[in-house]
Amino acid sequence: MARSTIPALPRCTTRRGVLFLTAVLLATPLAPQAFAQPLGPTWRVTAEVGGVFGGRWFEGNGAPSVRTEPGATIGVGAQRMVGPNVSAGVGVKVGAQPVSVNEDGASWTGGTLTEADAIGTVSFLTAQSTPLRPSLDIGAGVAVLSGARALLPFRDASRIAPIGEAGVTLRRVDPNPNKQEIAVFVHYGMLRLDASATDASTISGWVSRISAGFKVTR
Repeated sequence: MARSTIPALPRCTTRRGVLFLTAVLLATPLAPQAFAQPLGPTWRVTAEVGGVFGGRWFEGNGAPSVRTEPGATIGVGAQRMVGPNVSAGVGVKVGAQPVSVNEDGASWTGGTLTEADAIGTVSFLTAQSTPLRPSLDIGAGVAVLSGARALLPFRDASRIAPIGEAGVTLRRVDPNPNKQEIAVFVHYGMLRLDASATDASTISGWVSRISAGFKVTR
């Protein structure tokens, strides 16, 4: 039988090739793309429940201060991946906060402030090789306020207000895009009251609050 005319590779080159292939095979499961959600036209449904904290709505010389106590929120929405580590979504959320009024050391309840939000968000996920992935979230939209209309500033201010928020979400991402995703979030938000109908010197203008809760994506 004739010998093969294919020259044998040097032993050192063969070893380098084996080491290179081994390194690639070991690194592949740990690549960030292993946990990146796939791109595509699929929208996923989200549901969230949480709390909202803070809110100084009215404060001025010789006038009672109006604040909101911790309240609850619930919302639904939809989101989709628009990049390897970027998702975009829209949602609606409703919430309620008790209103407290304080003047000269005396406090009393001012009713309940209810709010309905419509907001769009963009989330930037970190490219890390772990199922627990934090993201930076940025959102903007509008809020419709109701309740507590007998009090300043709600009595004279517009019921429709622009809102913005930013925060972080820690989510459990599964390589299977059909798996349920559970996340916790903390957001810092601001709402702008229309002070044109009231004394602007006594209106907070941008009212800041913090929201936190749980979110489920299917």
